[in-house]
Amino acid sequence: DFMVLKVTPQNHDEAVTRYNRIRAMLEARGMYVGTYVSGTTVYPPSVASNYPPTAVLPGQMPPTARYSSGWPNEPGREIIDVTDAPTRHALQDQIKKLWLAVPAPERFVDNAAFHSALGDKQPWHGYCENMKELRALAESQGSRVIFNIAAEVGSLSDAEVKDIEAAVGDEGICLEMP
Repeated sequence: DFMVLKVTPQNHDEAVTRYNRIRAMLEARGMYVGTYVSGTTVYPPSVASNYPPTAVLPGQMPPTARYSSGWPNEPGREIIDVTDAPTRHALQDQIKKLWLAVPAPERFVDNAAFHSALGDKQPWHGYCENMKELRALAESQGSRVIFNIAAEVGSLSDAEVKDIEAAVGDEGICLEMP
C-alpha cells in the first residue's frame, strides 16, 4: 500500500508525479503496488494528506449517513453503522471512486471489522456484509483485497467463521490484528 505523505494543494501535482515514478520503478522490479483505505471509517479533512487518498471524508457521505461511534482520541473520525445498508453503500461508492482513480492489483482495507469480544458493539454479520461487498467491488476491478480485522480468531463462533469465510471468499486475504 504505497503512498506519498504530506500532500498539500500546493504540492499535489508533484506528489502524483513522484508516486507514479516510484510505482513504475517498483512494478518494473516485479513488485505489486496496492492501495490503502479504511473500510469502515470516515476521516476529517485535516488528515487527508496522502496520495493516493486513503480515506473517505465526512463531506463525501450523504447527510443521512449513520455512524455507530467516533474513533477513540481522533475527533472527527467516525465509524459507519455497518448494519445500515444505505450508509455502507455510500461509503463503498466513495471507495470505488478512490479505486477507479488509481487502479491496483491489491487493495488493503484497514479497519474492516471489529469483533465484539474486543468490545465492539456492532454485529459481526454487518462487518462481514461490508467486507463481502468491498471484495466484490475490488474483484470487479481486477484487484485482490486484503482485510485487516480486529478479532481473536479463536473466539469466533462457528456462524462468525462462516460469515468471515463468505466475506473474504476464495481470493481474498484476512489478517488478524494482533
